[in-house]
Amino acid sequence: TIGATALVALGASSIKAASDFNENLNKVRVVFRDSSKAIEEFAKDARTNLGLSQSVALGAAGTFGNLFTAMKIGRPAAVEMSKGILQLASDLASFNNIRPEEALEKLRAGLVGEVEPLRTLGVNLNDATVEAKAMALGLIKVKGEMTPAIKAQAAYALILEQTRSAQGDFA
Repeated sequence: TIGATALVALGASSIKAASDFNENLNKVRVVFRDSSKAIEEFAKDARTNLGLSQSVALGAAGTFGNLFTAMKIGRPAAVEMSKGILQLASDLASFNNIRPEEALEKLRAGLVGEVEPLRTLGVNLNDATVEAKAMALGLIKVKGEMTPAIKAQAAYALILEQTRSAQGDFA
């Protein structure tokens, strides 16, 4: 019957949602280790504060945290940067009338050097501005080595600067 089929489908989707949540929570705990509680607490209010489910917020934070730690950015900084990216994605999504997941993907792309997706959000990064920001932040000296961590931190700072008009829009 239709009712039984709907009930089976509901049960299957509930099991998948629970599994996704547990996988995302596990990812956060593995990536952030002792710092994971800060992300877990942040994600508890994700529906209200970010327009994301707790599971999606955990998954996105884990993805960004994994990216930041792979770039040799310390865990405490990776926690704060991941939370900042999630909040910014919600604000940019609201400001630009796009889905938060789309904003997250554009931000991820920009942090790894793919600048075109960010332009649709009003962010204009290039090698010269990223290098200048890294110098201004004291991360490198003139013509110093631009490691992935330095590039990401400088790009993050520029993204925050260039999105000020959208910040707070979700609220």
